[in-house]
Amino acid sequence: KVNSGGGIGHDGLAIYDALIDAKQRFQTVRVDIEGEAGSMASVIAMAGDIRRISRYGNIFLHLPTGGRTGTREDLQHFIKDVIAIENRMLAIYSERTGNSEDFVRKLIEQNTFLGAEEAIEKGFADEMFELSILGKKNFSSALAGLEVFNTKVGQSIAAPSDSEVPEEIPTLKLTFKTN
Repeated sequence: KVNSGGGIGHDGLAIYDALIDAKQRFQTVRVDIEGEAGSMASVIAMAGDIRRISRYGNIFLHLPTGGRTGTREDLQHFIKDVIAIENRMLAIYSERTGNSEDFVRKLIEQNTFLGAEEAIEKGFADEMFELSILGKKNFSSALAGLEVFNTKVGQSIAAPSDSEVPEEIPTLKLTFKTN
């Protein structure tokens, strides 16, 4: 399950490589993008044999960013490192989506957000799914910590307890990760 704005380039590539390696043991790796797969999280998501994205999920693509201080030589090494990460990202996106590196480069240079449908159209995801909580059991624990802020009256409303939930509960579509 992926719901992340991203992280450090080398860490993301290591997680991607670990998931690729896991395919040898588990045969199939399914990645569910439950909210956002941003930045390096979008690279990690590409490791899935099956890549699903929630209806309101998104994938954020951009060039690697970062900062460093040091000598001219330190900065030159850093620039080479950023370029190497960028090239690895381009190769992964291109291989996993079937798009050319030039096409993918344009997307990352433009800081592109892909909604679920567009992610599927462009090959970054295979199918869409809906997050849901079914049934009454553990309803309140699934919503633990969720607060809705009512701006008209200026107060928070806590999630309902199990005793406040009706017997028949319709499917709730959520865009946050539950345990």
